[in-house]
Amino acid sequence: MMTCSSKKCYHSAHLSTACFIDNCVERINSLLCNSTTPEKYATMFYGVLDTSTHQFVFTNAGNTQPILFRPDGNYMKLTDTGLPIGLFDGVKHESRQIQFNPGDMLLLYSDGVSESVNSNEDYYGEERLVDFVLKNPGLSPNELVEAIIGDVEAFAADTIQHDDITVMALRRQMPAE
Repeated sequence: MMTCSSKKCYHSAHLSTACFIDNCVERINSLLCNSTTPEKYATMFYGVLDTSTHQFVFTNAGNTQPILFRPDGNYMKLTDTGLPIGLFDGVKHESRQIQFNPGDMLLLYSDGVSESVNSNEDYYGEERLVDFVLKNPGLSPNELVEAIIGDVEAFAADTIQHDDITVMALRRQMPAE
């Protein structure tokens, strides 16, 4: 088991996974800080899903906030757990944990999705993204990704975009009846 410099680890899967993630992000941050200039930083989201317990442990270093959609229509953002990496050496990121339940879907996306603009200079936005997902509950993760990209492209039409459009979806299957 990895020892954690920021907190005492016990033998639970969550704490050892959290310590592993925290140590990795701390190391990546240190490497970036020591190999670049301060204006060069990065955002990142790092998560580990334990497929036996369905615990999802994550850290979010200033990246867009992934959204966890529940089958009942509720959703929650996986908020920041620390600053972007590469800004300051020694910055700590503390992992969080959620339960990934049957029917849950995790949506990760780049800021190129929410910050896509149309000819009126309106942003696609996070609210539009959430509404789109909620209106399309029957789509598989692959279908949803393609549909979101298509919706963003239709929204932006011929407007030149200045960022990537990246989307990833992960859904836990409902138990067979």
